[in-house]
Amino acid sequence: MPLISIIVPVYKVKEQYLRECIDSLISQTFSNIEIILVDDGTPDNGGTICDDYAQEDQRIKVIHQKNQGVSAARNNGMDLATGDWITFVDADDWIELDSCEKLKNVIIHKDIDFLIFALKVNYSNKELKNPFWHEEFSVLNREDKHELQIQLLYKTISEFSPPHNMVGVAVCKLYNKNFLRNNNFRFKEDLPLSEDGVFAFHALEKSNKVLYVNEYLYHYRKHDESATLKYRENAVSDYSIGLKELKNCLYSYDKNERFYTALNFRIILNISAICNQLYCHKNNDDFFINKIKNIKTLCESIPYKTAIKEVGVGYYFKNSGYFQKIGFILLKMKAFSLYYYFTILVNKYKKGRTR
Repeated sequence: MPLISIIVPVYKVKEQYLRECIDSLISQTFSNIEIILVDDGTPDNGGTICDDYAQEDQRIKVIHQKNQGVSAARNNGMDLATGDWITFVDADDWIELDSCEKLKNVIIHKDIDFLIFALKVNYSNKELKNPFWHEEFSVLNREDKHELQIQLLYKTISEFSPPHNMVGVAVCKLYNKNFLRNNNFRFKEDLPLSEDGVFAFHALEKSNKVLYVNEYLYHYRKHDESATLKYRENAVSDYSIGLKELKNCLYSYDKNERFYTALNFRIILNISAICNQLYCHKNNDDFFINKIKNIKTLCESIPYKTAIKEVGVGYYFKNSGYFQKIGFILLKMKAFSLYYYFTILVNKYKKGRTR
Protein backbone atom coordinates (compact mmCIF):
# COMPACT_ATOMS: atom_id res chain seq x y z
CA MET A 1 0.00 0.00 0.00
CA PRO A 2 1.30 3.50 -0.79
CA LEU A 3 2.24 5.76 2.08
CA ILE A 4 1.33 9.02 0.35
CA SER A 5 -1.46 9.77 -2.13
CA ILE A 6 -0.96 12.85 -4.31
CA ILE A 7 -4.14 14.32 -5.82
CA VAL A 8 -3.89 16.56 -8.90
CA PRO A 9 -7.01 18.20 -10.41
CA VAL A 10 -6.52 18.80 -14.15
CA TYR A 11 -8.49 21.42 -16.07
CA LYS A 12 -7.37 23.79 -18.82
CA VAL A 13 -3.70 23.85 -17.86
CA LYS A 14 -0.91 24.50 -20.36
CA GLU A 15 0.51 21.19 -21.58
CA GLN A 16 4.07 22.13 -20.65
CA TYR A 17 3.03 22.93 -17.08
CA LEU A 18 1.06 19.70 -16.72
CA ARG A 19 3.96 17.60 -17.91
CA GLU A 20 6.39 19.39 -15.59
CA CYS A 21 4.00 18.77 -12.71
CA ILE A 22 3.60 15.04 -13.38
CA ASP A 23 7.33 14.61 -14.10
CA SER A 24 8.12 16.05 -10.66
CA LEU A 25 5.79 13.46 -9.08
CA ILE A 26 6.92 10.33 -10.88
CA SER A 27 10.58 11.25 -10.28
CA GLN A 28 10.29 11.41 -6.49
CA THR A 29 13.22 9.87 -4.63
CA PHE A 30 10.69 8.14 -2.36
CA SER A 31 8.69 5.85 -4.62
CA ASN A 32 6.01 4.40 -2.33
CA ILE A 33 3.37 6.87 -3.49
CA GLU A 34 0.27 6.92 -5.64
CA ILE A 35 -0.59 9.74 -8.02
CA ILE A 36 -4.26 10.44 -8.68
CA LEU A 37 -4.83 12.64 -11.74
CA VAL A 38 -8.40 13.92 -11.90
CA ASP A 39 -9.39 15.02 -15.41
CA ASP A 40 -12.20 17.43 -14.58
CA GLY A 41 -13.65 17.33 -18.10
CA THR A 42 -10.82 19.45 -19.48
CA PRO A 43 -11.54 20.31 -23.15
CA ASP A 44 -7.87 20.18 -24.20
CA ASN A 45 -5.35 17.32 -24.34
CA GLY A 46 -4.99 17.14 -20.56
CA GLY A 47 -6.98 13.94 -20.19
CA THR A 48 -4.98 12.19 -22.91
CA ILE A 49 -1.70 13.28 -21.32
CA CYS A 50 -2.85 11.81 -18.01
CA ASP A 51 -3.68 8.49 -19.68
CA ASP A 52 -0.32 8.40 -21.44
CA TYR A 53 1.52 8.82 -18.15
CA ALA A 54 -0.66 6.16 -16.49
CA GLN A 55 0.33 3.65 -19.14
CA GLU A 56 3.98 4.22 -18.28
CA ASP A 57 3.71 4.28 -14.47
CA GLN A 58 1.47 1.91 -12.53
CA ARG A 59 1.42 4.25 -9.53
CA ILE A 60 -0.75 6.66 -11.52
CA LYS A 61 -4.54 6.47 -11.38
CA VAL A 62 -6.68 8.61 -13.67
CA ILE A 63 -10.24 9.75 -13.03
CA HIS A 64 -12.18 11.14 -15.98
CA GLN A 65 -15.27 13.10 -15.00
CA LYS A 66 -17.50 15.75 -16.50
CA ASN A 67 -16.55 19.25 -15.45
CA GLN A 68 -17.64 19.66 -11.82
CA GLY A 69 -15.02 22.08 -10.49
CA VAL A 70 -11.83 21.75 -8.49
CA SER A 71 -13.60 20.89 -5.22
CA ALA A 72 -15.38 17.88 -6.73
CA ALA A 73 -12.11 16.81 -8.37
CA ARG A 74 -10.28 16.86 -5.04
CA ASN A 75 -13.14 15.10 -3.25
CA ASN A 76 -13.27 12.33 -5.84
CA GLY A 77 -9.51 12.00 -5.59
CA MET A 78 -9.77 11.61 -1.80
CA ASP A 79 -12.42 8.92 -2.23
CA LEU A 80 -10.06 6.91 -4.43
CA ALA A 81 -6.92 7.46 -2.34
CA THR A 82 -5.43 4.40 -0.65
CA GLY A 83 -2.39 6.06 0.95
CA ASP A 84 -2.15 6.68 4.68
CA TRP A 85 -1.44 10.34 3.93
CA ILE A 86 -2.97 12.73 1.38
CA THR A 87 -1.57 15.86 -0.25
CA PHE A 88 -2.74 18.08 -3.09
CA VAL A 89 -0.76 19.52 -5.99
CA ASP A 90 -2.11 21.95 -8.59
CA ALA A 91 -1.54 20.90 -12.20
CA ASP A 92 0.46 24.01 -13.12
CA ASP A 93 2.80 23.69 -10.11
CA TRP A 94 5.55 21.23 -9.20
CA ILE A 95 7.34 19.85 -6.16
CA GLU A 96 10.97 19.21 -5.28
CA LEU A 97 12.12 15.71 -6.23
CA ASP A 98 12.86 14.82 -2.61
CA SER A 99 9.60 16.25 -1.21
CA CYS A 100 7.93 12.94 -0.42
CA GLU A 101 11.11 11.53 1.09
CA LYS A 102 11.53 14.49 3.42
CA LEU A 103 7.86 14.37 4.42
CA LYS A 104 8.06 10.61 4.99
CA ASN A 105 11.01 11.07 7.32
CA VAL A 106 8.91 13.41 9.44
CA ILE A 107 5.58 11.59 9.60
CA ILE A 108 6.99 8.18 10.51
CA HIS A 109 8.26 9.67 13.77
CA LYS A 110 5.30 11.89 14.62
CA ASP A 111 1.69 11.27 15.66
CA ILE A 112 0.04 14.23 13.92
CA ASP A 113 -3.20 15.10 12.12
CA PHE A 114 -1.44 17.03 9.38
CA LEU A 115 1.66 19.02 8.64
CA ILE A 116 2.30 22.24 6.75
CA PHE A 117 5.42 22.87 4.72
CA ALA A 118 6.81 25.96 3.01
CA LEU A 119 6.73 26.90 -0.66
CA LYS A 120 8.41 29.05 -3.26
CA VAL A 121 6.34 31.35 -5.47
CA ASN A 122 7.69 31.23 -9.01
CA TYR A 123 7.17 34.17 -11.37
CA SER A 124 8.53 34.26 -14.90
CA ASN A 125 11.54 36.28 -13.75
CA LYS A 126 11.99 35.56 -10.06
CA GLU A 127 11.40 33.16 -7.20
CA LEU A 128 10.25 34.16 -3.72
CA LYS A 129 10.43 32.04 -0.58
CA ASN A 130 7.19 31.88 1.35
CA PRO A 131 7.34 30.38 4.86
CA PHE A 132 4.21 30.10 6.99
CA TRP A 133 5.74 30.27 10.45
CA HIS A 134 8.71 31.84 12.24
CA GLU A 135 10.31 28.58 13.36
CA GLU A 136 12.13 25.93 11.37
CA PHE A 137 10.28 23.01 12.92
CA SER A 138 7.37 23.45 15.29
CA VAL A 139 4.45 21.57 16.81
CA LEU A 140 1.70 24.17 16.75
CA ASN A 141 -0.29 24.74 19.92
CA ARG A 142 -3.84 26.11 20.04
CA GLU A 143 -2.73 29.75 19.95
CA ASP A 144 -0.39 29.05 17.02
CA LYS A 145 -3.22 27.48 15.03
CA HIS A 146 -5.43 30.48 15.77
CA GLU A 147 -2.64 32.71 14.49
CA LEU A 148 -2.55 30.72 11.24
CA GLN A 149 -6.32 31.10 10.91
CA ILE A 150 -5.87 34.86 11.29
CA GLN A 151 -3.12 34.72 8.67
CA LEU A 152 -5.50 32.80 6.40
CA LEU A 153 -8.04 35.61 6.62
CA TYR A 154 -5.57 38.48 6.19
CA LYS A 155 -1.86 37.97 6.65
CA THR A 156 -0.75 41.30 8.11
CA ILE A 157 -3.16 41.01 11.05
CA SER A 158 -1.20 37.93 12.09
CA GLU A 159 1.90 38.11 14.28
CA PHE A 160 3.80 36.41 11.45
CA SER A 161 3.24 37.91 8.01
CA PRO A 162 4.79 35.97 5.08
CA PRO A 163 5.29 37.52 1.62
CA HIS A 164 2.14 35.80 0.29
CA ASN A 165 -1.08 34.92 2.07
CA MET A 166 -1.22 31.20 1.25
CA VAL A 167 -2.14 29.34 4.42
CA GLY A 168 -5.59 28.90 2.93
CA VAL A 169 -4.50 27.16 -0.27
CA ALA A 170 -5.09 23.41 -0.58
CA VAL A 171 -1.44 22.70 -1.34
CA CYS A 172 1.58 22.58 1.02
CA LYS A 173 -0.19 20.33 3.49
CA LEU A 174 0.06 16.61 4.17
CA TYR A 175 -3.03 15.20 5.86
CA ASN A 176 -3.44 12.00 7.81
CA LYS A 177 -6.20 10.22 5.88
CA ASN A 178 -7.84 8.98 9.06
CA PHE A 179 -8.04 12.56 10.35
CA LEU A 180 -9.82 13.64 7.15
CA ARG A 181 -12.23 10.73 7.10
CA ASN A 182 -13.01 10.71 10.82
CA ASN A 183 -14.01 14.36 10.57
CA ASN A 184 -15.74 13.89 7.20
CA PHE A 185 -13.70 16.69 5.67
CA ARG A 186 -14.80 17.60 2.15
CA PHE A 187 -14.19 20.60 -0.09
CA LYS A 188 -17.48 22.47 -0.44
CA GLU A 189 -18.54 21.97 -4.05
CA ASP A 190 -21.02 24.84 -3.99
CA LEU A 191 -18.29 27.39 -3.28
CA PRO A 192 -16.85 28.98 -6.44
CA LEU A 193 -14.07 30.63 -4.37
CA SER A 194 -12.47 30.25 -0.92
CA GLU A 195 -13.25 26.52 -0.85
CA ASP A 196 -9.65 25.67 0.03
CA GLY A 197 -9.50 28.41 2.67
CA VAL A 198 -12.66 27.13 4.34
CA PHE A 199 -11.25 23.58 4.27
CA ALA A 200 -7.98 24.71 5.87
CA PHE A 201 -9.80 26.80 8.50
CA HIS A 202 -11.85 23.80 9.64
CA ALA A 203 -8.78 21.52 9.59
CA LEU A 204 -6.83 23.90 11.84
CA GLU A 205 -9.80 24.12 14.20
CA LYS A 206 -10.51 20.38 14.44
CA SER A 207 -6.92 19.14 14.62
CA ASN A 208 -5.24 18.04 17.83
CA LYS A 209 -1.67 18.09 16.58
CA VAL A 210 -0.30 20.08 13.64
CA LEU A 211 3.33 20.27 12.63
CA TYR A 212 5.09 22.99 10.66
CA VAL A 213 8.19 22.07 8.67
CA ASN A 214 10.12 24.96 7.14
CA GLU A 215 11.22 23.04 4.05
CA TYR A 216 10.61 24.68 0.68
CA LEU A 217 9.20 21.64 -1.08
CA TYR A 218 6.49 23.16 -3.28
CA HIS A 219 6.70 25.51 -6.26
CA TYR A 220 3.62 27.69 -6.78
CA ARG A 221 3.60 29.08 -10.30
CA LYS A 222 2.34 32.62 -10.88
CA HIS A 223 1.52 33.35 -14.51
CA ASP A 224 -0.93 35.32 -16.66
CA GLU A 225 -3.29 32.33 -16.86
CA SER A 226 -3.60 31.96 -13.09
CA ALA A 227 -7.18 31.77 -11.83
CA THR A 228 -6.78 34.99 -9.81
CA LEU A 229 -5.96 36.94 -12.99
CA LYS A 230 -8.69 35.60 -15.28
CA TYR A 231 -11.83 37.50 -16.22
CA ARG A 232 -14.61 36.44 -13.85
CA GLU A 233 -18.09 37.44 -14.98
CA ASN A 234 -19.67 36.36 -11.69
CA ALA A 235 -16.95 37.85 -9.51
CA VAL A 236 -19.35 39.73 -7.22
CA SER A 237 -21.44 36.71 -6.29
CA ASP A 238 -18.46 34.33 -6.25
CA TYR A 239 -16.50 36.41 -3.75
CA SER A 240 -19.56 37.26 -1.67
CA ILE A 241 -20.48 33.58 -1.23
CA GLY A 242 -16.94 32.79 -0.13
CA LEU A 243 -16.92 35.63 2.39
CA LYS A 244 -20.24 34.47 3.82
CA GLU A 245 -18.87 30.97 4.34
CA LEU A 246 -15.75 32.29 6.07
CA LYS A 247 -17.92 34.41 8.34
CA ASN A 248 -19.93 31.29 9.18
CA CYS A 249 -16.66 29.66 10.26
CA LEU A 250 -15.99 32.48 12.71
CA TYR A 251 -19.53 32.32 14.06
CA SER A 252 -19.50 28.51 14.38
CA TYR A 253 -16.29 28.49 16.40
CA ASP A 254 -17.16 31.58 18.47
CA LYS A 255 -14.11 33.53 17.34
CA ASN A 256 -13.12 36.81 18.98
CA GLU A 257 -13.12 40.33 17.57
CA ARG A 258 -9.63 40.04 16.12
CA PHE A 259 -10.87 37.41 13.68
CA TYR A 260 -13.70 39.66 12.52
CA THR A 261 -11.24 42.52 12.03
CA ALA A 262 -9.12 40.26 9.84
CA LEU A 263 -12.24 39.29 7.90
CA ASN A 264 -13.06 42.98 7.33
CA PHE A 265 -9.57 43.50 5.91
CA ARG A 266 -10.15 40.54 3.61
CA ILE A 267 -13.50 42.01 2.51
CA ILE A 268 -11.78 45.25 1.53
CA LEU A 269 -9.11 43.25 -0.31
CA ASN A 270 -11.87 41.45 -2.19
CA ILE A 271 -13.12 44.76 -3.55
CA SER A 272 -9.77 45.03 -5.30
CA ALA A 273 -10.02 41.41 -6.48
CA ILE A 274 -13.49 41.97 -7.93
CA CYS A 275 -12.32 45.09 -9.74
CA ASN A 276 -9.25 43.27 -11.07
CA GLN A 277 -11.26 40.34 -12.38
CA LEU A 278 -14.38 42.17 -13.53
CA TYR A 279 -14.79 45.94 -13.59
CA CYS A 280 -11.18 46.82 -14.47
CA HIS A 281 -10.41 43.74 -16.54
CA LYS A 282 -9.45 44.21 -20.19
CA ASN A 283 -12.20 41.80 -21.28
CA ASN A 284 -14.91 43.96 -19.78
CA ASP A 285 -16.25 46.05 -22.68
CA ASP A 286 -18.98 47.79 -20.71
CA PHE A 287 -19.22 51.60 -20.81
CA PHE A 288 -16.93 53.45 -18.41
CA ILE A 289 -19.84 55.11 -16.60
CA ASN A 290 -21.42 51.71 -15.97
CA LYS A 291 -18.20 50.32 -14.55
CA ILE A 292 -17.97 53.20 -12.09
CA LYS A 293 -21.63 52.78 -11.12
CA ASN A 294 -21.05 49.09 -10.51
CA ILE A 295 -18.02 49.75 -8.29
CA LYS A 296 -20.11 52.26 -6.34
CA THR A 297 -22.97 49.76 -5.98
CA LEU A 298 -20.54 47.11 -4.77
CA CYS A 299 -18.96 49.35 -2.15
CA GLU A 300 -22.35 50.47 -0.87
CA SER A 301 -23.60 46.91 -0.43
CA ILE A 302 -23.16 44.52 2.48
CA PRO A 303 -20.60 43.34 3.60
CA TYR A 304 -18.33 45.79 1.75
CA LYS A 305 -19.97 48.96 3.06
CA THR A 306 -19.73 47.71 6.63
CA ALA A 307 -16.07 46.76 6.31
CA ILE A 308 -15.07 50.13 4.82
CA LYS A 309 -16.91 51.90 7.63
CA GLU A 310 -15.71 49.77 10.55
CA VAL A 311 -12.01 49.60 9.71
CA GLY A 312 -10.21 52.69 10.95
CA VAL A 313 -7.73 54.46 8.69
CA GLY A 314 -4.95 54.39 11.27
CA TYR A 315 -5.26 50.68 11.94
CA TYR A 316 -5.54 49.90 8.24
CA PHE A 317 -2.41 51.94 7.49
CA LYS A 318 -0.52 50.08 10.21
CA ASN A 319 -1.40 46.69 8.72
CA SER A 320 -1.40 47.25 4.95
CA GLY A 321 0.98 47.88 2.11
CA TYR A 322 1.52 51.10 0.18
CA PHE A 323 -0.93 50.42 -2.65
CA GLN A 324 -3.58 49.10 -0.27
CA LYS A 325 -3.37 52.31 1.76
CA ILE A 326 -4.01 54.53 -1.24
CA GLY A 327 -6.85 52.33 -2.46
CA PHE A 328 -8.46 52.35 0.97
CA ILE A 329 -8.36 56.15 1.18
CA LEU A 330 -10.06 56.36 -2.22
CA LEU A 331 -12.76 53.97 -1.03
CA LYS A 332 -13.24 55.97 2.17
CA MET A 333 -13.58 59.13 0.06
CA LYS A 334 -16.00 57.33 -2.30
CA ALA A 335 -13.73 58.42 -5.16
CA PHE A 336 -14.74 55.46 -7.32
CA SER A 337 -13.52 56.86 -10.63
CA LEU A 338 -10.08 57.48 -9.16
CA TYR A 339 -10.15 54.00 -7.61
CA TYR A 340 -10.86 52.52 -11.05
CA TYR A 341 -7.88 54.25 -12.68
CA PHE A 342 -5.66 53.58 -9.67
CA THR A 343 -6.43 49.84 -9.87
CA ILE A 344 -5.50 49.73 -13.56
CA LEU A 345 -2.22 51.57 -12.95
CA VAL A 346 -1.26 49.28 -10.07
CA ASN A 347 -1.96 46.21 -12.19
CA LYS A 348 0.26 47.51 -15.00
CA TYR A 349 3.03 48.30 -12.54
CA LYS A 350 2.89 44.86 -10.88
CA LYS A 351 2.72 43.07 -14.22
CA GLY A 352 5.77 44.96 -15.46
CA ARG A 353 7.78 43.96 -12.38
CA THR A 354 7.14 40.23 -12.87
CA ARG A 355 8.11 40.04 -16.55
